[in-house]
Amino acid sequence: MIEDDFTFSNGFFLISVYVDLREGEVWEISQANFSGDGTTFRFTDIPCYDSPMLITDRNNIVLRRQPGL
Repeated sequence: MIEDDFTFSNGFFLISVYVDLREGEVWEISQANFSGDGTTFRFTDIPCYDSPMLITDRNNIVLRRQPGL
């Protein structure tokens, strides 16, 4: 696994999350790894490996608990 930086233009993020699409897990991105200026947003030290992932605003996804958790 590596860590990488990403910059998005014309974005909007209130609560940034990292979604591991292979594992189905969601993590909030720390304010220490996130900065924004207008509609340009920069994410630093985001974990990456050979699998699809998604960075999005928390309001764009629906979370549900697994039975028994």
